[in-house]
Amino acid sequence: MVKAIKSDKTWQEVRDEFRSNRDVFSEIDYRAIFRPEVPGILRALQQKGLRLALASSTQKDLILRVLEENGIREFFEVIVSGAQFKRSKPDPEIYHHTAQLLGLSEGECLAVEDSTFGVTAAYRAGMPVTALIDERFGFDQSLAGWRMHKLEEVISIAESLL
Repeated sequence: MVKAIKSDKTWQEVRDEFRSNRDVFSEIDYRAIFRPEVPGILRALQQKGLRLALASSTQKDLILRVLEENGIREFFEVIVSGAQFKRSKPDPEIYHHTAQLLGLSEGECLAVEDSTFGVTAAYRAGMPVTALIDERFGFDQSLAGWRMHKLEEVISIAESLL
């Protein structure tokens, strides 16, 4: 296991300690940073008969809070938190579990990601991956089969897989 910089702890141990000691996420106004196009995109995907799931490394209570505050909880059939697993992304376990809950093979799912860890985890799980280009953080998205400039592009990418 890789050790955290200047620490004898692993990154996972540092992450767990940080999460348990401070709830920085309660200080964020998620409505202010929400992408207004998301409900329409989710609706369009559902109208095409696609089943939607969310697999996030975030704690389940925070995932639900963000979904509820932004009025999009109803779109997701399955919601999975990385807190359920021993290892976080880029480990693919969360994606294997999510596909299983949907009753689908990983190859029948399309993962939409932006971060290096998310893209890598979905790719390792055997899922087709599309990544939303975000140059601000220097994420490596080279394993994604598609890279989107706009989130709306996911609709045509998903259609191409039907």
